[in-house]
Amino acid sequence: MKSVRITLILLALLVLLTGCGKKTVTETDEVTEAAFNPEQTAVPVITEEPEYTMPEAIDVPLEDDVEIVIVDEPETEYVDPATVLEPVQTSAPSTIDSNPIAGYSYVTLADTTFGFVYTYPSHWENLPGRGTVCFREPVAEGEFPARVAVTVKELVHTPRASVLLSQFQNYAQIIYRQYPSDSFEWSPLNKDVKWLGNDAMEISYLAFSGEHEVRGYMICTNVGRFAYVFHFVCEYDDYNAMEPMMRNMRDSVTVLKK
Repeated sequence: MKSVRITLILLALLVLLTGCGKKTVTETDEVTEAAFNPEQTAVPVITEEPEYTMPEAIDVPLEDDVEIVIVDEPETEYVDPATVLEPVQTSAPSTIDSNPIAGYSYVTLADTTFGFVYTYPSHWENLPGRGTVCFREPVAEGEFPARVAVTVKELVHTPRASVLLSQFQNYAQIIYRQYPSDSFEWSPLNKDVKWLGNDAMEISYLAFSGEHEVRGYMICTNVGRFAYVFHFVCEYDDYNAMEPMMRNMRDSVTVLKK
């Protein structure tokens, strides 16, 4: 009987020792965070936003063989009264025959409405026009009068070379339509020229107005967003004699400060 009691005591002690070797996790136990979170992989931090560069506008270059292109619908802003085929006939002043080109007197345009002035022969007649200041030589009936015109057109922006060329082409189209197409000839376009202190383009032409063979000259440039065209035309046989006067008028054009 005593041995049985001892055996029971030993069994109870063994059970107690076995239970003390296990730990049960309860809600009140403190658990370290590292025990449940896997090792974190470092992610690179972007401290600067990626740089974005806007592409630059590409200016279309003028090719060496560029010619005036005739388009179907010309712009009307450049209407030039100097190109009317049938000018209003006026009586020539009695001093015209005795007043050769070398003896012309000149005056400077007084009207500054268009923002520019230039010098012209004092006896030439003014032809009013929209955006254009034009003067015409008084001649006898049946003769072709020499004419000079300066035209200005305000653009939305300062034009690139390709845009200015397009404006010049539109103006040239209006000139072209004033004469029979089968008699009209353009010279090569010259881009190696300056006018009003800026790069410019110039061109000349030959045509017939009725029985009169005529020769014309045009030059175009821009000052800021304003495009300017100088246009001169006269009888073909008179062109060489009038050319120095024409160039003086061209070079006298002055853009007024706004």
